[in-house]
Amino acid sequence: MPDFEKFKLKNGMTVLIEHRKLPVVSIISAVQYGSAYEKAKLKGIAHFLEHTVFKGTKKRDQKQIAELIEKHGGEINAATSEEFTLFYTRLPSKHLDLGVDILSDITLNPLLKQEFIEQERKVIQQEINLYHDRPELYVTSRIKNMLYEPPFGIEPLGTKQTVNAILRKDLLQMHSYYNPRQMILSFVGDVEKDNISNLEKKFNRKIKSQPPRCIIKQKQKASNLVEIRPGLEQAHVCFGFNVPSLSVKDRYSTEIFNSVLGIGMSSWLWQEIREKRGLAYTVASHLDQGKNYGYGLIYAGVKKGSTNETLEIIKKCISRFQNLNRIDLEEAKEQLIGNFELANERSDKSALSLVQEELVKDAKEHYFYPERISKVKLEEVKKMARLKNQAYVVLS
Repeated sequence: MPDFEKFKLKNGMTVLIEHRKLPVVSIISAVQYGSAYEKAKLKGIAHFLEHTVFKGTKKRDQKQIAELIEKHGGEINAATSEEFTLFYTRLPSKHLDLGVDILSDITLNPLLKQEFIEQERKVIQQEINLYHDRPELYVTSRIKNMLYEPPFGIEPLGTKQTVNAILRKDLLQMHSYYNPRQMILSFVGDVEKDNISNLEKKFNRKIKSQPPRCIIKQKQKASNLVEIRPGLEQAHVCFGFNVPSLSVKDRYSTEIFNSVLGIGMSSWLWQEIREKRGLAYTVASHLDQGKNYGYGLIYAGVKKGSTNETLEIIKKCISRFQNLNRIDLEEAKEQLIGNFELANERSDKSALSLVQEELVKDAKEHYFYPERISKVKLEEVKKMARLKNQAYVVLS
């Protein structure tokens, strides 16, 4: 196992460090609060707050936050998932202290001025428009509506109505969940403890609030959606289904199932839909899983009039798993382990995986991925193809 350590600060914050002798470091500050915690009337507030903290802090304005990282050769950004919100930077390791200072500042000390909130409200409205106007984003985001009840079934961005209804007091209340006891700080790169000895001081916030629990309710019977939109040159199909969460052993069987089904140009879906029939330019499958939920989706942009044929091909590919053989299984294992090793070369990918595994159970699970994949049995993968809940969204 790589040189890894995990410890807790006195303020309760979990720190993860993978030591690498590279001149680059990736740092992630993650808060255990995401869109799965939101009530329907405030859907999108986690994402809204993620945007707004970049507008300025007690020490720096928006331009200074960006310049201090970028002018030193680094990058900075953020993301909101269902179960956590993260802020990250990747920069030369000699500027490690700067990266920690910026992340702690935007995470714990945002001004959240009313003018900033109104500016970002407009930006998020445009982001919602973007998801609506790009058919592939639209169908892949709507599939969750078909599989889950509100509020989890609503897109993490929220709707225009919910985003317009969010007030400053709501954002301040949500920011109270940003306390060190509910945060994970992940480092991958050239990091020594002596260089981060001031973490306790940097992440100093004495707030004891506990976030509400995840609100996740799967639909007993999934529904379908067919929508006609004039002016489209092709039809867009998204087929969705529930899968195990990351909390259970079957997560690794699910990954092999997904790999065989729709990852890469050698996958069954690519070969059947694109290569043999020429129905699509883009076709792929994807898993969205967390500690408390899991679903998979298949997307294809196909020629008009072929959506029913495409859906039938998808179902046949899934049924084909009952004839999965050991050669298929071993090839998929090698593909996944190879993909893991390639992704692991990037410090930011590893830092994110460590955070995800720590939220599920233990960051060290990241390093056992090849071993877990290698132990998956043929029947376990076949079982994953017996889908209990299915839905589709068609836009044409």
